[in-house]
Amino acid sequence: MSTVLSEAKLKNRQKLKAEMPKWFSECGIKPTIGVCLHTPHRMRAVQKGYDDIWLERINSVYLNQLDRRIFKAAHRNRNVRLKRLVFLEHTDSVGWHTHFVCETPENMTTEDTITLMEKLWLKQCRQYQAYDFIDRLFWAEKIQANYLAYSAKHIFNEHGSVIGKLDIRNTVIGN
Repeated sequence: MSTVLSEAKLKNRQKLKAEMPKWFSECGIKPTIGVCLHTPHRMRAVQKGYDDIWLERINSVYLNQLDRRIFKAAHRNRNVRLKRLVFLEHTDSVGWHTHFVCETPENMTTEDTITLMEKLWLKQCRQYQAYDFIDRLFWAEKIQANYLAYSAKHIFNEHGSVIGKLDIRNTVIGN
């Protein structure tokens, strides 16, 4: 019985994985920026942040600050947010980290958006960062290839050395 159940789960997971690119393209986001965020080891140790729920909270603080800076009062008054798909990934060598794709806001250039993203992320991590790791805390660039597929590659892994998930709490697909 358990073999049949696990085979059914595997088939469902494969079907979902096959449908994800279609869902991503239909959700209304035209991603132009790919981002990867890492948290300093000291930050994890001090805040006891070793799981995906902790990382979701850290991302929420960061992305709310980003939305406020980009959209100013519209963020508060009309709940306008940066459209984004946020993914969490865990590997044995890195721990939990974030990948996300987003659109460039209409009122900013891609370069200015990336500069603001980096400034806010490094500010959030400042009191915990080690200077030899600072260049690995933030990475972003204009999407040239399929960074969305790269970001989502492990969202159905539940076991093994790599685990991933869609961060529904911080994903915004429409305003």
